[in-house]
Order: sequence, then C-alpha cells, then structure tokens
Amino acid sequence: MINCEGISKQYSEQQIFNNFTYAFPEKGFVLLFGESGCGKTTLLNIIAGLIPFDEGAVSVFNDRYEKKIDSSHISPRIAYITQDTHFIDYLTVFDNMKLCSTDDKRIDDSLKEIGLKHRSDSFPKTLSGGEKQRLAILQALLLDKDILILDEPTSSLDKHNKIMVFETLAKIKQDKLIICSSHDAEAQKYSDEAILFHRLDLYRKPLWELSERAKPQFNEDVPIKTEKRKLYPFLKQWNTYTGREKKSMYQFVVVITLCILALCLGDTPQNKLDSNIQYTYKLNQLRITMPKEEEKDFLNKLTTDKNLTEITLQYNMSIPLLVDETTLFQEYEFDVMADTLPYSREAFAFSDRIRYGSYFTNENQVVLSYEKAFALGNPEELLGEELRLELYDDVYLLEIVGIFDKFSEIETQYLKSTGITNNADSGGNYFLNGKFTSRYISDEDFYMFGNRTYVAYFQSFQNMKAAYKGVDKENSRIQLYYADVESELIDLFRNLFLVLLPLIALVVPLTMLFYYQTQKIEMTYNKHIYSVFQYLGYPMKTIKRCLIRANLAQMLKMTLLAAGISVPLMIMTNIVNGVCGFVPFIIFTANVILIISFFLVIVLLSVLLTTILIRRIKRIGWYDVLLGQRDLL
Repeated sequence: MINCEGISKQYSEQQIFNNFTYAFPEKGFVLLFGESGCGKTTLLNIIAGLIPFDEGAVSVFNDRYEKKIDSSHISPRIAYITQDTHFIDYLTVFDNMKLCSTDDKRIDDSLKEIGLKHRSDSFPKTLSGGEKQRLAILQALLLDKDILILDEPTSSLDKHNKIMVFETLAKIKQDKLIICSSHDAEAQKYSDEAILFHRLDLYRKPLWELSERAKPQFNEDVPIKTEKRKLYPFLKQWNTYTGREKKSMYQFVVVITLCILALCLGDTPQNKLDSNIQYTYKLNQLRITMPKEEEKDFLNKLTTDKNLTEITLQYNMSIPLLVDETTLFQEYEFDVMADTLPYSREAFAFSDRIRYGSYFTNENQVVLSYEKAFALGNPEELLGEELRLELYDDVYLLEIVGIFDKFSEIETQYLKSTGITNNADSGGNYFLNGKFTSRYISDEDFYMFGNRTYVAYFQSFQNMKAAYKGVDKENSRIQLYYADVESELIDLFRNLFLVLLPLIALVVPLTMLFYYQTQKIEMTYNKHIYSVFQYLGYPMKTIKRCLIRANLAQMLKMTLLAAGISVPLMIMTNIVNGVCGFVPFIIFTANVILIISFFLVIVLLSVLLTTILIRRIKRIGWYDVLLGQRDLL
C-alpha cells in the first residue's frame, strides 16, 4: 500500500532522512521505534501528506508522489491518530461516533467491543487518556479507513491503559495496516515488524534489492464509502451547549431589545400619527368644507359609502356671518357657539363618556360639557331641564339629556378633529346633534361665507382613511380636514423619528461588529471543533455552509428572544399609559415595513459577517491544528 522510495528530509542543518527506502505491508502492525526527536513523527506526517519531503518518491495505493503526498486524495482511506485526539467537546461519545457512521447498531456494538459502551452518554472531556485513544481508533474503524497512523498513542498513559490500547490495535491488525510510532518498548510485543530509527542506515538499500513486497503495489482502488450524516444538526448543537460562553449573546439580546424599543418609539411620523389616530384618539371622522355649488354632488357621492355611519352639518361652522371684517366679531342676536355631535352614539367614539344622564335619544335634546353644566348649577339636578337657545332661525327649548365627564387630552384631540374647541377654561361647551342641525340643510341662506362644513363619521379609522384617499383633492374649492390634531404632536413624532432612526442605524452595525468580534475570538479559541469535522471527512464547503446556517439560526433566535422581551414590555407600557394618561399618545407603535427591514438588516449583516469570518477556516485545517500542537520532529 505504501512504499517509500529513497526519500530525504532535512530541517535547517539537521538531516532527518537520507535515501530512506521502505515498503509497508498491506496489513499488519508496523512500529516506528525510537527516542523522541528522532524523526518518527516526521515520517508519519510525510505519509499522511501533511509536510513535503526533499527527494525521492512515495507510492500510496496506486499513486506515486514526489515532493508531497496529496492529503486530500488519501485522507478518505488513511486515519491519522495523534496524542491529541479529535472529538467534538459538546457532543456525547455516541454522537461523536455518529459523525463517523450512519449505522447506530454498528456504533453500539463497536463501543461494547472496546469496552466503552457505558461511556456512550459521556462527554469526551470526562474520558481518561486511554479511553480517548481507544475511541480515536474506533473513529477510524467506523470511517472504514484502510490504514491507521498513530503518533505516540500511549506516551501519556499508564501501563494498564497502554496495554488496553495495544490490545485493541492487535485485534484489528489482521484487517488493517497500522503504522504506529512509539518509544515504548512494550509496543514491540504487539508489532509485526519495526523500523528502528537509531539504525536508519539499514533502510537505504535500492528499492529493487528489497523483497517482492517492497515493490510498488499498483492495486485497483477500493471503493470509498462516502455516505455520511448531515452535519448541520451536530453543528447546531454548539449553540445550545451549556458549556459555551453566553455573555456576548445576552449582551446582543439586550442591545437588540433596546433597538426594537427605539424603533417602535421613533416610528415614522405618518405611521405613528395614524396609529394614534386609530387607537388613541379613535378618530373616525372626516371634516369637509365646501361651497354651495359643489355640495349636492359631493354629498350624493359620499352617502353611497356603505361604511358611512352618519354625516352631520356643523352649526357653528356653517352659520351665516357678515363678511365685513369690521363687523365680523360683532355680537349677534343669535347663538353662534353651539357645537354639533352626531345623533347616533355608534358614530361618536366617546359617547360612553357621559357622566350623568345619557347620550341623545331624540333630536330636541342637548348634551353639556362638565364645565358648562357646573357653570349652570348642580350637574345632577340639570338633567331633564330645558336649555333656552336662541339659534339662527328661532328660539328653542332643548332638553338637557346628558352631561359629559371632563374631557381628557385625548378626547380633546378627537373633538379638535371634529372642529370643536374644548372651552373648559371659558365656560364649557353645549352640543346639538346632527339630526337637529339637518333642518338647516334646506335653508338656502345657511352658508358661512358661501360654504358649509359637514363631518362624516365612518365605522372605523380605516374606512375614513379609505374615503379620504378616494376623494378628488384637486378640487381646491373643497377643503378636507383629515386627522386634524395638534401640530406640536406631529412635530414631536417627527423629531423622535429623526433622532432615533439614525441612532438605530448606527447601533445595529456596531452591535453586529461587536458580536462578530466575539464570534471571531470564539472561533479562534474553538478552531479544533471545525478541524475535527474536516478530520472526519466533511468537505470544507459543507462545514462553511452549515456554519453560516447555524450562526444565522442563532442570530434569529436571539433576535426573536429580543422581540419576545420587547413586545410585552411595549404592550404593558402602552396599557399603563392609556390608564394613567402620562402622555396623550401611544408611546410604542409598530411599523411593519420598518420592523421587517430591521430584521432583514440583521439577517444580511449576520450572513455577511459570518461569511467573512469563515474565511479564516481556510487556514485552519485539522493538520494545521496538529502541527501547531505537536513537534514536527
């Protein structure tokens, strides 16, 4: 299987091999015997294709190599077992063996055969040195390797474990070629032949003068088993391993949680405004001011909307006034201050805020604000009384049917959108209903400066928004007031967005870079994990693909954990604020586009940084780890 044809190897001024020639048998136990530093490991590294040689050639199976053996070509059939055994620390013994075979029964039987069945569920770090060596040999057997190369497998073992390792090798030498280096005389009892490194001059004969076995054996390739388990489930377990450092993960979750909170606090001004309009202020009305010439057509079109609950003529915004600026603010003989609410309680979002009495039950009724009722007397005693109002066309006695509780800032915003000013500081408000004010629609003179103002109440904010979008806004003679809230509030939403979004855009990349650095350190510290997968025959392409997938899954898991923390926190904050009224708007709002974009940025940065990170693996083969840990000589 392996023939060394006059190979030479030199390190600096030290000649290790000079015209070394040897033909290894196809099966059996060949011992490389000699003191430490004599070149045993160098020969093993040459045979395994880990280091080049200076002169000569080496034939392996049916291929002949000069200068260096192609390790990638021979590795499927040759196992290199060193003092530093190759296991995945976070996998159990049985799971480690699963990486070598797809047959669980074979693994189970093999563990029994080498006396390690009772250690199936143990982690490698809990095994003794002898147990690790026997398990490393079992790896090679399960991988169906033809040749086992062992470098000082018993150097750190006691006598009992040495014997167990050598006895294990003795059992398998009938079917495999074992090349084992050792300076332990005990090993000679189990070997079939030995290369004595203190007499390397014995192995300088020309190849043709050796026995027939020494000639190159150009046998046909033996089919190599390539079936392996999928790597991803094993690599993914690293993310849940209890022994893994978790501090950086927790820090990442905290930062992402804060970013999500900031993202929902500094939502886009329009979405934050719409969310507050819909859920806080409960605005469902559209205020329309239009001239007489446009009124009929517009109303006919608007009333066909099946989502329209009621449309009311606003008395104090449509009442005829003098157009002379000098007399505009004169005192009129009739009341010009009466506000109008919809007759239907379903149309008015805060109809349940009646403190005394009820909402309108017929058109000849009036509802008072708390301040207005208090100005007129005892609020509770006013119910059922008649309020005398001298309106535009006549004097009316309207029944006081209900009294509102004090309006909050949120309710004041709702009234403002209707065109009603909360006069709490100047005597309060009294409210007519839309059924009552409809009598003025047929009055040809009932126009303020040629215009009338109506308020259309819809079943929901979304219905109102859809109706607003469907109106021809090019007609400058029709004025639409959509979500008319305080400009200071809109400015606040805009400022929150302008401050917090750039902050998030800065924090997220910095957080990802921080996480990348921790992953980089972790990969450097645990590079043997990736080298073991390569040692066991998994292609680097597969390792990298699974690593990207596992890191992405871990990133998504942490991001979802952050979302799981932030969402309940935001909901509770909004609920508490809604009850206590700390601020007159929803603090946290959700913008689907922003949130999806945020998660996509996290995913893309994760994939990008992991791709950059795994480029380092190109320089971290299992043999590089070996050479970094072992003396080449």
